[in-house]
Amino acid sequence: MHLLLGYIDPGSGMIVLQLIVAGIIGVLVFFRNLWWKFLGIFTGRKTEPTPVDADVKAASPKPEELAKK
Repeated sequence: MHLLLGYIDPGSGMIVLQLIVAGIIGVLVFFRNLWWKFLGIFTGRKTEPTPVDADVKAASPKPEELAKK
């Protein structure tokens, strides 16, 4: 019988841990957004923009501001 020994150094182990945690959080955020959109269909409410969407809209220049340049 062959003995197989594996070794993961701390740096590689932390990358694997980070991938697992990021994957779990990504899945949770995806399904949270999906759930709010699903509820919005039945309640008639529009979903609120996420803070990132609001920041991007606020930071983007208006078309008339671009025409002045």
